[in-house]
Amino acid sequence: MGKTTEKITDSMKEQLILLYNEGKMDSEISKTLKVSDSAIYYWRKKLNLKSKFTYSKISKINNSKFEELFNKGLSDYEIAKELNMSPDGIYSHRMRYKYYRDSLSINKAIRLTDFQKQVLLGTILGDATLRINKDSINPSISCAHCTKQEEYCKYKTRIFESLGAKCNYHKRNKPDKRNGNIYEDFTMFVPANPELKNWYNLFYINKKKRIPFELFENFTEVSLAFMFMDDGYKVGKTYRIATCCFSKEELLEFKRFLFNKFNIESSIMRNNTLYIRVCSSALFTKIISPYICKCMKYKLQVS
Repeated sequence: MGKTTEKITDSMKEQLILLYNEGKMDSEISKTLKVSDSAIYYWRKKLNLKSKFTYSKISKINNSKFEELFNKGLSDYEIAKELNMSPDGIYSHRMRYKYYRDSLSINKAIRLTDFQKQVLLGTILGDATLRINKDSINPSISCAHCTKQEEYCKYKTRIFESLGAKCNYHKRNKPDKRNGNIYEDFTMFVPANPELKNWYNLFYINKKKRIPFELFENFTEVSLAFMFMDDGYKVGKTYRIATCCFSKEELLEFKRFLFNKFNIESSIMRNNTLYIRVCSSALFTKIISPYICKCMKYKLQVS
């Protein structure tokens, strides 16, 4: 294992030694110190400490429960979470008892419902991201929300539950260099799915997000509501949606789409945000209101 570039402070090294002396494995120490396994491995070797890993560490695994979760297609990480174990422990148990998987880059296709497609289109135009990780050939979905939007994140997660969606809490280890704040968020994660491959190819050109009008047969009032919940906000007597990452040409076409489909009049601002004209504010509110999550109602222009 090569040299790590991950920083570990002197106090963290002291904690590492204390945890090591308690009999903790690398994976258990890394979880406590919130750094990677490779960083713990590097510094343990640097401190001349032998590995504490033994198979007895994972002998407490309930094998029938493990087998049930494995047969459901859960990943090592998901099984570890269910059994309150480390992913390394689950992997070692799986290898020891010959529970082999197909290539992790190949996932079973799970079809999206029409409603899921409508939501997905709106939220990817908003905060969500489709990405293909280095160990996969299919895209996964992730979308982070601030702690005030925890309920909204869980609401989205329930919508995509059939695709294996999970809502996870994250707290950064280090403060933001710009302001010293330590940020927390809730992230919805949907595992890689071959059904998303075409969506990824249409949404991203050279890894830059675009507006995929080829998918707009799925764009409904639901899509508009989720796009707004992700990136919209009140301004004066109407609304704006932060569409800054899209080109002016795309936004002009989107503007025409909104008028032709919903009779909503809008303008494109200098910073490429979408401005709903005051004359269409009431109509916009009426169209999206039925699909706005209760915890996001504060964004609406209602008396």
